Amino acid sequence: MSPTLCPRRLATLAAGALLCLSPRLDAAVVEVLDTYRNNDSAKFEEYRNLDSGFRIALLRVMGESADQEKTLDLRLVNAPREDGRYTLGYSRPGSFNLVIDYNRIVHHLGNGGRSLWTRTGPVTLEIPDDVQRTLQNQVAANQSRLFFPFLNELISPFLANARTVDLQLQRDRFGLHYDQGKLSHFSWSLDYTHEHRYGTVPFGGSFGIFNATEIPAPVDDDTHGAELAGEWKWNRGGLRLGYRYSRFQNNQGFIVWDNPFRLTDSTGPAAFLAPTPLSVGGSSHGIADFAPNDSSKLIFLNGRTQLGRYGWASAAFTRNQINQNDQLFPYTVNTAIRLANDNGTPFPTTDTSTLPIQHAAREAVTTSANAQVGGRFGLWDASLRYRYYDYDNRSPRTPFVGYALFHSTFIIEDRLTVPYGYKTNDATAELGRSLGNDSHVALSFAHKTVDRTFRETSTTDENVGKVSFDTHPSERWNLQASYERGDRNLDHYDPLGELASYVSPPGPFNNPDMRKYDEAPRTYGALRLLAQLYPSDALNFAFGVTGRNDDYKESPLGLQSDHVLEFSAEVAYQATQKASFFLFGNRADRKVVQRGRNSGGVPNPDPASDWEAKLDEITYTAGLGLNVKLTPRWTADLSGQWSRSNGDAGFAVPLDSVIPPPVGFGNYDDYELTSLLARLDYTINKHFGAGFAYRWEDYTISSFLTDALRNYLNANNGSYHAHVFSLHLNVDF
Repeated sequence: MSPTLCPRRLATLAAGALLCLSPRLDAAVVEVLDTYRNNDSAKFEEYRNLDSGFRIALLRVMGESADQEKTLDLRLVNAPREDGRYTLGYSRPGSFNLVIDYNRIVHHLGNGGRSLWTRTGPVTLEIPDDVQRTLQNQVAANQSRLFFPFLNELISPFLANARTVDLQLQRDRFGLHYDQGKLSHFSWSLDYTHEHRYGTVPFGGSFGIFNATEIPAPVDDDTHGAELAGEWKWNRGGLRLGYRYSRFQNNQGFIVWDNPFRLTDSTGPAAFLAPTPLSVGGSSHGIADFAPNDSSKLIFLNGRTQLGRYGWASAAFTRNQINQNDQLFPYTVNTAIRLANDNGTPFPTTDTSTLPIQHAAREAVTTSANAQVGGRFGLWDASLRYRYYDYDNRSPRTPFVGYALFHSTFIIEDRLTVPYGYKTNDATAELGRSLGNDSHVALSFAHKTVDRTFRETSTTDENVGKVSFDTHPSERWNLQASYERGDRNLDHYDPLGELASYVSPPGPFNNPDMRKYDEAPRTYGALRLLAQLYPSDALNFAFGVTGRNDDYKESPLGLQSDHVLEFSAEVAYQATQKASFFLFGNRADRKVVQRGRNSGGVPNPDPASDWEAKLDEITYTAGLGLNVKLTPRWTADLSGQWSRSNGDAGFAVPLDSVIPPPVGFGNYDDYELTSLLARLDYTINKHFGAGFAYRWEDYTISSFLTDALRNYLNANNGSYHAHVFSLHLNVDF
């Protein structure tokens, strides 16, 4: 018998109530890993930790009180690694339930990146002054040669000797859930969550169009959340209401970093292009604000009830208030930018006193409400659904005298903040009929409207019709199918909507023929088909097809079409009690067509300058698994998975084009991943077992994003070939 953890040997829980438990080890798997890989790619362990060494793959301890009414459940997975999870549950079924969970989530972004910058303070990244001075002098002395080949040759020796940095983000989540009286007429629950994110991520810290630096930016933030809810239940329905609070706190706040090519501040009309033959100016350092601190306060209410014998109704309501009031930065940190007021007095752009406001003062209130009612009437059934959502942006419109482009050149333009907002109304009616005892057909119609503020369209309307059919004439097979078609229209498209951010609009800047896809007229069709077949108790098949075609035929420029078609199939076979097998496959094909027009600082009205991009992405996924009980003591498992993505970007121009044909590329993030896992287990006795496992992975990637663009961080998350050997010991009581 297991020892009893009585009060003298265990702590007191739940307001002084003494808990006596009889613990037992339910299951444990300890493992030793030995890992080899040919390339230190972060992709191999992107969301996991498979480093060589020891880990507790699984540990579960169960406990029970003497009266067998209270239970304890402790579970550990991948302890003590950076992707470990720890869960403790304590409950009395039908009375209360407490769950405490600590979940570590890792995201490896890149290994061994080269960085000119060194973190010298909580918010500062610096380059040694002598390096900045050397680079500044070199670009000044060779201004006519300032194109990519020269700049790459200039900075490469410094990068080759720079420090290395691993880019990684860690998310540590803590959660606590407690509910009381879940099976009674009244119950309530309390939830608390906390997530701490920390690490280093790549960040675009550019000083100009041709000075696109990438820096290792630190991340350190916390998100707290709490919810208190109560629920009333009665024979024919229930009601639930509560309050949820969330707060985001960015401990990092902002970042300041040096300009590789400028030790001293400088400015000029073309400094935002530097370093180029046109200018070598710019700021000696940059500054960027990270996500601001904010808070969210939400109330919710939802309920359901039966109407008569065959009817039902439900409704829900939420209201959320979101606020952030971050301290604003000055117009620029470039001390060379000097402006004057109309009366000739200095206008210090590096001082926050010249800003119209000192804090952001952003506020938005969201309101969501939905209701549903339905019922059955003999062979017929019907339902009505309505949903309302309002994003009410209450932030004030604030004028600014201009902005500093890349902290290099000041653009004097009276600009306004634009508090975008929108409302949606969705109403759906559905009518269905049973066809015998085994089949059902339904027709539905939905009308959706979106009302926007500060956008190119004020209102769009969309009508959606849908037909669905389900049948299961026997236990051996069933079929589900549906097709829907939508048509979105609008009252008016105003290309000048972009000018809402100007006090005195100098534009327009966008081409008047351009249409934004979320506002443009659109038709779409969507198909879904799922068939399942069970020839015997040991064998089953499944086959599915999904597809959607979005067409924007009324958009002269912008997104023209977006077509997706996906096939999936799987088979599972229980050959004998000692052997089982499964196999699955998936193919997804997406084709996107977009049309643009070559232009400059002002819109180009000539269709002969049009170009069209056709993107085609095909993704394949397949997998298999085999489990065989070789002998009463030996069991073997074999599983494998393969995925491949091929993308192609092609460009075309009209026959009378006045522009040269754009160059396409065939490696639109092409990748292939193959993995195999073999496992052999030996049962020593009913409580102990041991085994061996081997994992093999091969990953290759070819992407236009990295072709001839190997500069700055250049962290490794590319192709790899890996082997993982492991020995494990199982304990099961």
